[in-house]
Amino acid sequence: MNCILSSVPSAITLKRRLGRSRSPFRQPSQMKTVEEFLRHAEECRVLASHARSPDERTMILNMAATWEELARSREAMIKASEAIDAVTGNTTDKPELTE
Repeated sequence: MNCILSSVPSAITLKRRLGRSRSPFRQPSQMKTVEEFLRHAEECRVLASHARSPDERTMILNMAATWEELARSREAMIKASEAIDAVTGNTTDKPELTE
């Protein structure tokens, strides 16, 4: 079985081709948007299509599914926050709450 780390150079090349120029590192207090989670899921699917083994492909597709679940959770959190704000009348701007 091949180790996924053996494909790191090709993963970096794919990310460059996908136009990812900014650093993936963020301050701990900044939350990702739904769009970012979905973009990560798509990147995983692209990487999975180039996997060297069925096990590697399965692992990367599981990562994509995790990113999609995070997107759904983030979306639910945004909707819950908006509902609470509607009930309480809170109009305070919240950073990065929307896509």
